[in-house]
Amino acid sequence: MTENGNPVVGLEAQLANSAGAEVAAGAGPEDLTKVTLKRPEDPALVRLLENKLREYNQRIAERLKDDAYQAPEEADFDLRYRVDILDNVLGLRNGESISVDQAINSVRAKHGGVFNPDQFNNAFGVVRNYIEHAGQGNDGGTGLSEYGSAKARNIAEAASKIKGAAEQRAQERQDRITQRKGRWGERFAKFKDAGKKAWEKVGQLKDAAGNKAKDAVRETGQMIVDSPIVAKVDLIQAGARAEAAKLGAKLVDTADRVTTGVAEKIDATGMKVEEYKAASKAKAAEVVVDSLRGAVSKVRAGMDAVDKQLMKIDAAGEVAEDGPTPIVNRLEEKAQEQRQKQEDATKRERSVRGLRGWLRRLGA
Repeated sequence: MTENGNPVVGLEAQLANSAGAEVAAGAGPEDLTKVTLKRPEDPALVRLLENKLREYNQRIAERLKDDAYQAPEEADFDLRYRVDILDNVLGLRNGESISVDQAINSVRAKHGGVFNPDQFNNAFGVVRNYIEHAGQGNDGGTGLSEYGSAKARNIAEAASKIKGAAEQRAQERQDRITQRKGRWGERFAKFKDAGKKAWEKVGQLKDAAGNKAKDAVRETGQMIVDSPIVAKVDLIQAGARAEAAKLGAKLVDTADRVTTGVAEKIDATGMKVEEYKAASKAKAAEVVVDSLRGAVSKVRAGMDAVDKQLMKIDAAGEVAEDGPTPIVNRLEEKAQEQRQKQEDATKRERSVRGLRGWLRRLGA
């Protein structure tokens, strides 16, 4: 069944107004650029519009069932435009709206750029009448019979009254809360001011008590200073200092005696050490002299042996294979070594004698 809505004039719809559409009584063509659609606030009307949207989709499904290969340009764009516009409006949130220009762009995008101004103009008018006047002013179609009935109107009016009463109660409750907040704010300010004054009073009392305590301490201290107990304490302290001085002097005297005794013992020990050192040096010198004497005796014995050997050689007239000269040279070298050793021993013996002389002088 075809529905005709109030035509509107503007944009592309102004180019081709629907010739078969009827204008609602008392209304003339409108400027399309100023028309916007919003989601209804009445929940009953929203429910009926959702039913109308399902009805439109069912009609399209039935037509496609009869001719599944129907080309888009041959389809009933008026019905499809109503579905697009109504679906967009129901998807809005509170306070949002959709203009005719936005609706045109939406249907163009959904139908691949195909646009029929006449059918869009009629579809927009039908949907607008449903939203703003519950379908009154549309010619033909199934309309919103449930919403147009007296019972539905009563229900809608009752719901509106309930909603209004609820909003009024909410406002009254908010006003009461605001008033209570104001009263509590005043009470809290008074309480805060009283607390501040009380705290200042506590501070004053605290300062006064502190001053009194300081005065009492000063008076008590003066009384203690002037009392016989203090004088007795002073005597005890003076006696203690005198005893400490005596004890210190005694300790110093004892320390001097101990130090002197230790020093004397150290001096005696040093003298004994020097004596031991001198005796050790004399003993060492004697040992060295004895060693030198033994060495000199050995050297002399060696020289005697060499002389005897030379005498034997001269007597026998022995000649070696290489001749007598090398043997004689060796013997002379050996004799020279013996004489050198004897001279060294003599020098050492003289040194020992000199050392003994010095030791005797030191012992004296």
